[in-house]
Amino acid sequence: MGGITVHAQQISLYNQYRLNEFLINPSVAGYDGYTSFNVTAREQWIGLNNPPRTNTFSFQTRLLKRSFQINQKSVRKNILRKSRSGRVGIGGFIYNDNNGLIRRTGAQFSYAYHVHLGSNQLSFGLAGFVYQFNVDVDQIKLRDETAEELAFIRKFETTYIPDVGAGVSFTTNQYMLGFSATHLLASRLKIDQSETNKYAERYFYTFGKYRHPLSDNWAMEPMMLVKASEKFQIQGDISNTFIYNGDYWFGIGYRTKNSVMALLGFKYDRVYFGYSFDYTFSELTTRSLGSHEFSVALKLGDSARRYRWLERY
Repeated sequence: MGGITVHAQQISLYNQYRLNEFLINPSVAGYDGYTSFNVTAREQWIGLNNPPRTNTFSFQTRLLKRSFQINQKSVRKNILRKSRSGRVGIGGFIYNDNNGLIRRTGAQFSYAYHVHLGSNQLSFGLAGFVYQFNVDVDQIKLRDETAEELAFIRKFETTYIPDVGAGVSFTTNQYMLGFSATHLLASRLKIDQSETNKYAERYFYTFGKYRHPLSDNWAMEPMMLVKASEKFQIQGDISNTFIYNGDYWFGIGYRTKNSVMALLGFKYDRVYFGYSFDYTFSELTTRSLGSHEFSVALKLGDSARRYRWLERY
């Protein structure tokens, strides 16, 4: 029986971390004192047959009775002030990631604890998640479709894989720095009774952003994200976003391995809309029209929220 190899993009790509850093770091859950709901839809390499697609829905909130909350008074000034929520944040997300013959559907729950250092904040987070790994075996083409080969292939069809992650972040009124790790258990995908393959490599993220005021109405916000696997495969994103009056923004970025990104967005009341487009300068250029990503975020709540039943923490 011949060997079978399946390749997949193991971790999902996102461009708009500015709207939802929680997707890459569990310590961010509830860091700004609000209850947030985010929806992200991304389709890579438009024009190819069956391109990678990722859809994510996430929420996060802050609990307990005393914390800090970020309030933006203008593009020049963010104020980190005390509120009546607390030190504990929780969050979670569900996602569906399709890449060729492989589909991953999963859910994550995160717990964060925030420590106040003057007007700054140090946050720690833990995450547990489980995902369903599914291979569309009906699309696999075999040279000789023997009963033995078909039975072997069917063992790939659906598998549930648990794992954990962790993160830490530091927030001030102007910048955020964070480090996180995912797939810490390095889960294995069981093929048959005698063999398992390591499916999930450990990945490590380093994230940073800084808001620099340019005038009373304008600010710029450079951001950096470095992703590294345990095998030292490294990918870096760097971007710079210009923000007008806290309500509109646009920017440009670069991802290593020859990809550029354009970012646009605006805020209406408590709803944030974001769009990004990235284009890869590689052999895909002649076959792909680029990748698109849409994000919508809703932020609810204010500093008056209080939950008595949680004050025991």
